[in-house]
Amino acid sequence: MILYKGKPSIHVSFKDVNQQIIAKQELAKRELMFRGMFENVHHGIVVADEKGFIISANKKFCKILGYSESNILGKSFGEFTYHEEKEVNINQFERLISESLNHYKIKKRYVRKNGNLIWVAVSVSLIKINSQKLVFAIIDDISEAQEAELKVKNNEHLLASINKNLQEGIYRSTPNRGIIYVNEALVKMFGYKNKQELINTHGLGLYADEKIRFELAEKLKAEKKYSNIEVKFKRKNGTFFWGLMSGLLIYDQNLKEEFFDGAIRDIAKEKEAEINLQEKNQ
Repeated sequence: MILYKGKPSIHVSFKDVNQQIIAKQELAKRELMFRGMFENVHHGIVVADEKGFIISANKKFCKILGYSESNILGKSFGEFTYHEEKEVNINQFERLISESLNHYKIKKRYVRKNGNLIWVAVSVSLIKINSQKLVFAIIDDISEAQEAELKVKNNEHLLASINKNLQEGIYRSTPNRGIIYVNEALVKMFGYKNKQELINTHGLGLYADEKIRFELAEKLKAEKKYSNIEVKFKRKNGTFFWGLMSGLLIYDQNLKEEFFDGAIRDIAKEKEAEINLQEKNQ
């Protein structure tokens, strides 16, 4: 009991807790905002512990893999990674946790619940809260873009193979820059060492009669194309041969440039046989 001036009394104290209440309300508001962003962004987002076990995953990530959240939480990234790419993923993750790097990006394949493979781009960062290490990952489904890229590469390889094995000489030139592309068959046909050596001629000295070169260029500009014109050409060593030439004028809207695309077939043997036949008939 507390005595005040000799009489029993009650001690009362007051504490202003307005700031604490405001702080708690602000924290709750921020958590609600973060949760809304976490669940509604167009990226898959995952938070994992330093061993790689997932402790939080948003709806987009669940949709990418085809699993429910309950089937994802507690599992590691490696359980969803395609087996051929697990080793690279583990090495990067270990470097991240050891703090030899604080961020990395990687393209890899995940295995979806239905067994299908899916290409993803993953951006991974290390977050430290006090002494706790957390891994924050942003995942995007890039399957369509990756498949398109692979198709382009396959087409490029196919085109390269065709050009390498094609017997006809193929070239591309421009009015201002001369020859900018030739295939192996054309290099061999004219007797040059390599593609660049032939390109460096800029088309000069390849015709037995240079006037024909300019006449064909004018014809192409006027008619946009020509086919199977017999032309006498000159090899690097000075010998001549007959070729059957076709050309096409192409205008690239993006580059704002004209291209002359052409093909030459060596008809020296056919021409020789034709001449021999004419001599016999005379």
